Amino acid sequence: MKVGNPLTLEIVDHDGQPIPDVYVGIGQWRGTEAIYNEKRSSVPESGIPRKSDSKGIYQWDWAPEDAVVYRLGKQGFVTTEVGLVAREQPHRIELSPQMKIFGTVTDKQTGKPIGEFSVVPVKAFRPDFYSTSFQDRLQAKEGKFEIPIESHGQTGNRYMVRIEADGYRTAFSNKSMEVGDAPLREDFQLESAAPIEAQVVNPDGTRAFDFMVAVGTPTSAPQFRMERPDSSFGIAMKISGNSRFELPATFEPQLVRVFNDRRFAEIDLPSDGTLGKVRQ
Repeated sequence: MKVGNPLTLEIVDHDGQPIPDVYVGIGQWRGTEAIYNEKRSSVPESGIPRKSDSKGIYQWDWAPEDAVVYRLGKQGFVTTEVGLVAREQPHRIELSPQMKIFGTVTDKQTGKPIGEFSVVPVKAFRPDFYSTSFQDRLQAKEGKFEIPIESHGQTGNRYMVRIEADGYRTAFSNKSMEVGDAPLREDFQLESAAPIEAQVVNPDGTRAFDFMVAVGTPTSAPQFRMERPDSSFGIAMKISGNSRFELPATFEPQLVRVFNDRRFAEIDLPSDGTLGKVRQ
């Protein structure tokens, strides 16, 4: 066996101050995750250090001689992934502060704070290519919000939010931020709007009671796992024992598909459109 190589990380913030107790996880090595330093009941203890010390120093004295991907994370900072080769000189790693978007949400007509609403983080890989994380929605109230934004170690993307509240049209950010930016403030004024109601009927006009609904938009995409709707990144639902469903009024066009094992219907719905009866 070859002798291991020393790897030292000096982990600091934007001001150059050491960051203690940073978790350092081992990612890919030679194209696969073959090295572990996290605690797993199914994996023997590797002996590879997991955290930086009180002075922000992380040391692994027997690292491979070629590149390894490291994941660095601590509350209050953006998770960072770096590929490094062990060497005698320390690597200096600067962690960016946790991204945050905050602001107010009010009724456009009255100016009063919205009592309860949700804030959903959105990632833009490039202009007009979005991923909306409904699974990470934040419930807020009294017209104020602050949501942490997680980059999951990625760089080069921009981040924004969408605001949803019962009885209002969904709103979307005009501003965005990226890793390393200062906290972003954006205030929203929501327009009162009723939900979009639909009733699904069969070709003969009788009501349909068991079907799926999937809604695709420029900023979200529905998913289905093992024929079950997954609303993590888009609107997807299963309706049983009812012929009606509702969608929130929104700022963007929607492609609505209603289907079951026998038939389907697809409606191209503008942002101010209505559904009414949907015939499969």
